[in-house]
Amino acid sequence: MHEVGIALDLIEQVEKKLKEVKEPIQALKISVQLGKLAGVSAEALQFGFEVAKKNSGIPFAELKIKEIPLQLSCPGCGHTFQAEKLEKICP
Repeated sequence: MHEVGIALDLIEQVEKKLKEVKEPIQALKISVQLGKLAGVSAEALQFGFEVAKKNSGIPFAELKIKEIPLQLSCPGCGHTFQAEKLEKICP
């Protein structure tokens, strides 16, 4: 489950950035956009984040994941459409 590694890296980056802030922080919302072809499960990332944050400097942090649908464009007619996977046929 590489999502746990992603969650740990995300927490590490946020902790580094927070060292630059001079005032104490008691609430934190982290927003992430996750593309359809990212190969990352939103549910597994959320779970990994919840577990990893407990042993971090930001146990109060909240992770908000916005899943971005796959949007394709037909090179022949220019029609743009959403799809579940890469498709070569224009609907």
